[in-house]
Amino acid sequence: MILRIHRPSAAEMKLTHPDQVIIGLLAPLLDPTAMSAIATLGITAVSLDAIPRTLSRAQGMDALSSQANVAGYKAVLVAAEAFGRYFPLLTTPAGTAKPANVLVLGVGVAGLQAIATARRLGSQVKAYDVRSETREQAESLGAQFVKLKSAIDGAGQGGYARALTRRSRPRSRTN
Repeated sequence: MILRIHRPSAAEMKLTHPDQVIIGLLAPLLDPTAMSAIATLGITAVSLDAIPRTLSRAQGMDALSSQANVAGYKAVLVAAEAFGRYFPLLTTPAGTAKPANVLVLGVGVAGLQAIATARRLGSQVKAYDVRSETREQAESLGAQFVKLKSAIDGAGQGGYARALTRRSRPRSRTN
């Protein structure tokens, strides 16, 4: 059994043999040719990113949400380090430092964690998502939801955003 984060490279696949099992975030829909090659070699592949996240019995195997949660948290810490000032409002004898203004783009799992982390660090947070139903979630964490006048609703099925194509995007006035 081979446990991985990503799909093995072509060089790594040469080291495998039939009857092995590869488990990881294999992204089978992004490269069906690679998945076909794995099947041809007689290898069983279990892609954790293909497990439906809506089934309660599958939630313990939900690698995507857990990693998105970590990514949202870490993104704010990296931003705070690069910011060059403090995130919270600080009042000292030398003066007052205003809180940082943070804009979170996307109110999915990672975005919600980013909002929560930025708020815990004391910043003022605004959030935007193409799905208007995420407004309540962002506001419940203390963010102000940004609504764009020119944006269309990008809500898809199952609470996920749908792919936005050139046809579904609003045209700017310069076009």
